Amino acid sequence: MSMLQARKISKRFGNFEALKALDFTLQAGEVRAVIGSNGAGKTTMIKILTGAHAPTTGEVIVDGERLGGGPAGHIEGGIACIYQHSSLSPNLSVAENLFLGHHPRGPFGLIDRKAMMAKAQALISANATQISPHALVGSLPTVKQKEVEILKALALDARVILMDEPTAWLSFPEVERLHDTIRRLSARGVAVVYISHIMNEIFRVCETATILRDGALVWEGAVADTDRAQVVGHMLGPGQADTERLSAKCEIGDEILATKGLRRNGAFEDINLTLRKGEILCLTGLIGSKRTEVVRCLFGADQPDGGTITLRGKTVKLASPRQAIEQGIALVPEDRRAEGLFLSHTITDNVLAAALPKFLRHILLRKPAMKKTVDATIKRLNIQPPDPEKIVGTLSGGNQQKVLLGKWLETDPDIVILDEPTVGVDVGAKNDIYRVMHELKARGVAILVVSSDVEEVQLIADRIVIMSDGRIVRELDAAHVSHEELVAEISGATAA
Repeated sequence: MSMLQARKISKRFGNFEALKALDFTLQAGEVRAVIGSNGAGKTTMIKILTGAHAPTTGEVIVDGERLGGGPAGHIEGGIACIYQHSSLSPNLSVAENLFLGHHPRGPFGLIDRKAMMAKAQALISANATQISPHALVGSLPTVKQKEVEILKALALDARVILMDEPTAWLSFPEVERLHDTIRRLSARGVAVVYISHIMNEIFRVCETATILRDGALVWEGAVADTDRAQVVGHMLGPGQADTERLSAKCEIGDEILATKGLRRNGAFEDINLTLRKGEILCLTGLIGSKRTEVVRCLFGADQPDGGTITLRGKTVKLASPRQAIEQGIALVPEDRRAEGLFLSHTITDNVLAAALPKFLRHILLRKPAMKKTVDATIKRLNIQPPDPEKIVGTLSGGNQQKVLLGKWLETDPDIVILDEPTVGVDVGAKNDIYRVMHELKARGVAILVVSSDVEEVQLIADRIVIMSDGRIVRELDAAHVSHEELVAEISGATAA
């Protein structure tokens, strides 16, 4: 008998059916990918499996027992979820996080710290994890925090662990370490549901896959029996295709931005970059190589301690983001939720946030022009749902990213800097973002992309600059480097 069975689970929100009579089974030790574009039903499915949503129809069964009672009942039934954004308490120790809410207790109901540390160490040792139970979680690298979240699930006797975009902020070596942990869990009989948009990871670590589209199951089977093109075809549906490499036929113009000997103490040094009109330059390297720190200086968010920035042939000092925007520079930041969007506001508010002055007539805002602009942005970027008054915090990650891109495009920039533009974004949304990048490139806009995704870098770049430990270590012509060569170049650099 299967360890987990979801029988005919469906979910309606008013007249909208988010999930349609889905059957889902999972065997002990199985590592199953769940794949689908934004709006495919993945989030609804996961919320039903974790008890966050009660299904409109159907039931969830673990080891023959029907689960109920909301999230607490599903946790008690052996299901745990590790989300893309950490649910740990950074100011507590590893042991305190592992047993938060169910600490070992001694006389008079007080927490037995000695027993807690002993149980934590036993759990750490049993899972071959190199972490001190005394360490503050906030001091640990991201991959170790993911391992703590897995241990926390195991401390609750989880037999099924759902992982939502678990590698979004991990470097190559960290991804491999996490995959090794998943393989050890599988060998012990723990089933893993692996939700990811990163195809090469799915084919590396998953045995089986479930593909959803428009709330329905469209394909299920062994990963070995399919390939990337087939998976993308199932996700996007008939008549759709995965993005091919952006055309290099667009004419690349004159230099518009350059740095010479740029440095920021404790972050990076001797950064010499050039960027030309109509060019896509990708700045890549392992996470921690200080790429973001460089582009923050180019946007005036941080100040360099030495070197020069030249814009349109003139040396400039960008003292603030406002000055950068006035010079025609836009930055789509890495953390869209913390640095880019007003999550409690509408799509309209967010799209117009950086460009309101151009809609002013004397002291009044031109509302018809604002509405026309927002409607055009929604259509251009294929933002779903296409409702200008939709609250951005309720949108999927891919649609939030498109709103953020639309916000900065409204400033009419000559230079667009995109920091990890497709992290946590599905194939369909990626294609929309890449299409807009190609349109900008064709119009002569210069684009600087920070990306850790090797496939993405090869797909979009004209030139590739590799950073390591705050320095540029290599520059490559994207048209003449293989995937294997690029991976070797990046992996050969040591991250800061």
